[in-house]
Amino acid sequence: MEIQQTGTDLQFLQKYASGCKIAVELGTFQGGSAQTIAPLVEKLYTVDVFESTETIRDDLMKDYYGNMKVDKEDCLYEKVKERLSQFNNVVVLKSLTYEAVSLVPEQVDYLLIDADHTYFGVAYDFFSWYKKVNIGGKILFHDSVHRGWGGVTDFVSSLITHSKCHIELVEDSDNPDCSISAFVKRM
Repeated sequence: MEIQQTGTDLQFLQKYASGCKIAVELGTFQGGSAQTIAPLVEKLYTVDVFESTETIRDDLMKDYYGNMKVDKEDCLYEKVKERLSQFNNVVVLKSLTYEAVSLVPEQVDYLLIDADHTYFGVAYDFFSWYKKVNIGGKILFHDSVHRGWGGVTDFVSSLITHSKCHIELVEDSDNPDCSISAFVKRM
């Protein structure tokens, strides 16, 4: 299984995961980000629907995964569990991202949102998990800048300009090979 992120994306993820205790990744896909984050945190929960591409609402994403031939025969969930089995601090959850909130008992220091790329999907993930993030916790959005996907980019822009949430944009990658925005929860 190949890693979908660029090397620059992975470095960005590592930078913000370093020193965090509890991390959550929404949108595991093949486990590349999880493999990068796991050595840097005490515990990582990684959440995805895996084989069930029928739940993807974004037509562009559905085509993207369809072209990669991700389907039920691939047993992606089992492959990801095997890939991440080298880490005793990783919990792989097969679930809709917003339903997995109740499966994570701890408060979170690091939240990576990289699942449903529609505006409403990103918003639903953000608002479902926001209360779980500790003050000072990091919230990252993948595919938000440069090669960004419309829904993710639009939601991140709305957070910056209109949000009543107590978060602060700390970094938008200025590198065209990276597509991540990082926020910190302030209150």
